Amino acid sequence: MTMALFVLFVLRDLGPSAGVVGLDFSASAVGGLAGALASGWVARLLGAGRTIPVSAILMAPAQAFFPLAALASGPWPVVLLIGGGVMHFALVVIYNITQVSYRQRVCPPNLLGRMNASVRFIVWGTQPIGALIGGALGTAFGIVPVLWQTVAGVALSAPPVVISPLMRMNDFPDDPVPARHDVLTSLTPGKCFMPTKSCHARATSGGVWGSASGTTGHSAK
Repeated sequence: MTMALFVLFVLRDLGPSAGVVGLDFSASAVGGLAGALASGWVARLLGAGRTIPVSAILMAPAQAFFPLAALASGPWPVVLLIGGGVMHFALVVIYNITQVSYRQRVCPPNLLGRMNASVRFIVWGTQPIGALIGGALGTAFGIVPVLWQTVAGVALSAPPVVISPLMRMNDFPDDPVPARHDVLTSLTPGKCFMPTKSCHARATSGGVWGSASGTTGHSAK
């Protein structure tokens, strides 16, 4: 919702020149690049798992810089806009790099495509709906109140990852979570998508799934 209202908010409510919008977008892009470069260092400092909830917590204060600019005067509205943009995009990139790495680490390889497609559909598919809702709410209640509502929404989205085991996790698991056996058996026999120990256990016990090298427990006919 924020991006649907941002340009109107800056030009109509705050009143600076259009160049400020371009400056804010450019600074936000630099913030995203800085977040990408710093993501590895942050993960080592906080722990890879803990980086996800911590960055989610900090997104709401960064988002609050935008409506706070409406309360400031002098050069401070521009400072708050640029500072909020840099912080928000840096945090978003750090969060995305870390959480995508976590999802790809724990998801069974044969389910990666479906998992990523589902996440992309939910995240990107709802953005046009959010833009429409933001425009309707901005027309009804004003832009600044809707920006505060967005801050509240960002804050409310953090608790699920804050109370999850990620907050206590330093490093990501080494092996993916095994998929259901009925899903695995629908794949081409002879290739094991389970963690190496599970593959070895099935191979030595004469199961239909072989080792990670692609052999099966049955003798060739």
